[in-house]
Amino acid sequence: MKAYVRTTNEERVKQKLLQGLDRLERAHRLELSTKTGMPATNGGERADNTNELQRLNQTIQSYRKYFEDLKQTTKSLKTEVQRQLTEKVKEVETLTSELRALRNNVQAWTEREDASRKEADEHSGCGICFEAWSKEVRRAAFDCGHATSCIDCSRDYLESEFARANNAKRPTFKCPLGCALKSKHLIELYL
Repeated sequence: MKAYVRTTNEERVKQKLLQGLDRLERAHRLELSTKTGMPATNGGERADNTNELQRLNQTIQSYRKYFEDLKQTTKSLKTEVQRQLTEKVKEVETLTSELRALRNNVQAWTEREDASRKEADEHSGCGICFEAWSKEVRRAAFDCGHATSCIDCSRDYLESEFARANNAKRPTFKCPLGCALKSKHLIELYL
């Protein structure tokens, strides 16, 4: 819609300019006839020519003012657009640097977590007897999925847990971390 309005305004300006040029040409011819001293047919025609010249000069002045106003408006719009564009570029640069910093923080955190998990896996051992994991000391997983103790300690734990449950009024079986166990089967893990 703006393009249509702009075209309409441009067309009006062109029409006014053409009209002004026609008037200027007539005024120039009148001025030449006055300077050359060519006799006028009657005195009224010379007065009409003078009035026409004055009217044309006023039109030219109004067009000059109109074009100066357009020039100023264009200049101020250009300045405003440049200012807004500069602000948006600064915002984008700020957001980009914040995003880069967040990405670096996440990457550093991930690396630290990976290193601590790796270190925990390498240096940890059975949660009951505290022996380090090896080919002789293997992990065992309960049916809940927890694997915090070696196979021997897990068997001992299950025997004591089932003995305790048999003596209780309401038997419940739990893994060392407190999960409910459904059976006393263990899965030996070869890690």
